[in-house]
Amino acid sequence: MLSLSADSGEQTWADIAAIGGISNSFYGQVIINVVILGTTIVLFAGWFFALRILGFLVKRSFTQLDNMLINSVKYPVAILILLSGLYAVVGNIVFFITEHSMPYIGVVLPYAIFIAVVWAVLRFIKELEHKTITGDFSILPKVLDNRIKLDKHSLRMMIFVLRFSVVSIVAFSLLSMLGVSLSGLLAFGGLGGIVLGFALKDILGNFFAGAILFWERPFLVGDWIRCPSINIEGVVDSINWRTTLIKTFDRRPVYVPNSVLINNYVENAQRMTNRRIYETIGVRYDDLDNLPALLDDIRLMVKAHSGIDDAQSVVVAFDKYGDFSLNFFVCGITYTTTWEEFQTVKEDILLQVAALAKKHKVEFAYPTSRIQLDKNDE
Repeated sequence: MLSLSADSGEQTWADIAAIGGISNSFYGQVIINVVILGTTIVLFAGWFFALRILGFLVKRSFTQLDNMLINSVKYPVAILILLSGLYAVVGNIVFFITEHSMPYIGVVLPYAIFIAVVWAVLRFIKELEHKTITGDFSILPKVLDNRIKLDKHSLRMMIFVLRFSVVSIVAFSLLSMLGVSLSGLLAFGGLGGIVLGFALKDILGNFFAGAILFWERPFLVGDWIRCPSINIEGVVDSINWRTTLIKTFDRRPVYVPNSVLINNYVENAQRMTNRRIYETIGVRYDDLDNLPALLDDIRLMVKAHSGIDDAQSVVVAFDKYGDFSLNFFVCGITYTTTWEEFQTVKEDILLQVAALAKKHKVEFAYPTSRIQLDKNDE
């Protein structure tokens, strides 16, 4: 707890008043206060001059963190300089008139420094929050930018945690300065935390699940995800501490508790590197003799297709004898992962398969029934 005895405060102001041996007169006090105010003005102007120089030096910096730090401490330090000068003048005047230091003046300056530091930290957090709103995330050096990828959602989550931590530290510090026993408060808070933990089990579970989603980042805002166990598929619109908003493809908003996403497997289609075409096609049993030549032409066509990655596995093969058809499959890996482009490639391949089948006089099979009538001898 911050404290300063009256004797030490009076000794401080006695030392200031004894400067030059002129403090016993009214004019001597005026000179001392003018010197203090002049020094304060010089320091105030010097601070802004130093800020100009710093701003020029960091203009070519690879990160915006230094600019944010300068903007954060700009006004807190300026106000602290003015308060320090006012503190010295008022304290000197009070001591000259009453020969006693102003009550509690010994803790004014420490409190002012504490408030200035807190103010600067909160301004820095606000600057960071502004960057997330404008979408300007170039706050890391380029050396780290390739290793640490920060999206808007991640930064907002970090800001929330940072602001909560700062407010908590400030609250406990103020209570300590005011002489409140933190041990009793923590003991009461521990008991209350157990009771609240049972009452808010689901809410806290979703909260910590949100923290896990933030750190592990299995998906990001804008990703197309699928959760088959709960039959949900769509694009992630936002990730909050309790729920994740998913917009389905028919534009329905679905709010999924974070704990559900943590406890079930999630497919992230956005992170696919390729897509696979796998189609089974059936032809008539009457066309068995023409099937090998057809498969050879289809295999060459798929490998030569501009949308198929021929460096990966491309398989066209006769698969099995079906109930009414000879079944073969076409399997290939596309370059694109976009759904629309994938469908275009798939459509083109299937149409070319139909054209090759017509070329080889092969017809596609469909369910048929054959009725055989036996003619009885009369």
